[in-house]
Amino acid sequence: MELRQIKHLITLAKLQHFNRAATELNLAQPSLSRSIQRLEGVLGVKLLERNSRNVKLTPYGEVVINHGQRILKSVGQLKDELNTMKRSGAGEVVIGASPILASRILGSVIGDFIRQHPWYRVDLIVGDWKSLYEQLLTGAISVFFAESSGTGLAKSNDIELIPLTNFKTVFCCRPHHPIFGKPSAVRLDDLKDYPLAVPLGLPGELATAFGGVLTNGRHDKAGLIRFEQFNPIKVSLQKCDMVALVPEALISRELEEGDLVSFVPDDMPSVSIGLCAVVLKSESRSPGVYEFLKCLKEFEY
Repeated sequence: MELRQIKHLITLAKLQHFNRAATELNLAQPSLSRSIQRLEGVLGVKLLERNSRNVKLTPYGEVVINHGQRILKSVGQLKDELNTMKRSGAGEVVIGASPILASRILGSVIGDFIRQHPWYRVDLIVGDWKSLYEQLLTGAISVFFAESSGTGLAKSNDIELIPLTNFKTVFCCRPHHPIFGKPSAVRLDDLKDYPLAVPLGLPGELATAFGGVLTNGRHDKAGLIRFEQFNPIKVSLQKCDMVALVPEALISRELEEGDLVSFVPDDMPSVSIGLCAVVLKSESRSPGVYEFLKCLKEFEY
């Protein structure tokens, strides 16, 4: 049953004539007849008595009209309430994200969201996935975004993970870095000769997959830098022979402008980082959260 079918029946009941009702509804008469027939088919009862001059409601039609008028009134009140929310700025969305995601991905998504829904207030909370998880459970935030692999989030029965995209992982450095001066292809073991920057909280299985290159058990020749925010590391990469491990999407602008170059060692394992949105399973999503998730899914990563 559709709202427009209820409107068609109410107009027919008021005018008691198909031609006049069709004219008021700006419909062709056959279209109005089909609409009423479909409504009768859905409900399984006859709603109108027809003769050559006019139509009138059956007892079933009277019942449908009574309920239909209440339904249309309720829908009208709902629209009025939502419009009031839009005008008053009553909507609020509290979002959490890891520092790297907040700095590069969510800024653009929030911009898209506010452009479409300027009446909402958005609070952005930055933290590691464990603190964001606790805040989600207590209701302090509505949704948060994190890397899905290696966090343990998939084991929780309280939350739902909404997959968004996968990021290819690469190494990056300044152009003309000495690592490219080798006569042979770059291998993981070559990275031990240079300072290496990796995201803080890197999953243990990822570090293991790289054969100890990403851990403190490296050669004494070069140190390990762990970071939350990439911007300071980006500056450092220009000043020294540091190499950084990052999701490729987070440095797309620097690669395009030639400030950084990316590379994948010949023996590097195939590694991607999955981005997901995390929400409570048992909680119905507010309109703001629903619309924000929609923007996130439509975003071109």
